[in-house]
Amino acid sequence: MKRVIINALTAILLMLAQTNVTSAFGWDVLCQFGVIAIVLAAATTMPAMPTAVAMLCIAFFCDVWSSGPVGLYAMAFMASFAVAWAFIGRTKTERVIALMVCSALVCMLFEGILAAIYSIYYWDTHFLSVFLHQVWMNALMTACLTPLVMWATHGIEKLFIRRKTAIS
Repeated sequence: MKRVIINALTAILLMLAQTNVTSAFGWDVLCQFGVIAIVLAAATTMPAMPTAVAMLCIAFFCDVWSSGPVGLYAMAFMASFAVAWAFIGRTKTERVIALMVCSALVCMLFEGILAAIYSIYYWDTHFLSVFLHQVWMNALMTACLTPLVMWATHGIEKLFIRRKTAIS
């Protein structure tokens, strides 16, 4: 349970830091730290129900700051979580390259679902054109930062979770 909370809080804190850096420097590239949390939760042995609740909390936390109607962001986020949990959860790989590829693919899936939902809701294809221009940069940024987030999450986990040591 502690691992789930640490994973979710790490994603939220990194999202807040990214928001400050992006607004200060005006960058257009966005790393989806919530997607990285989804991939790390699906690839490791985190329990399903607490992870789903933590991801729902992240989704509603992000939904507060996203533009658009309430709940669309969270719906796209949870749909991405369900797909990632179904496919990545079966392999349980913790290889860094595999997690980076999975992060990029889930980022593309999430942003594609979000663009489709917004396009349907607003009856405007502008969101799909923005998706086509931004998805590659966002997916690459998400993939590149996955090892750093994984390292930070494991480091924080070592601080707060005591490991049993063998007495010989």
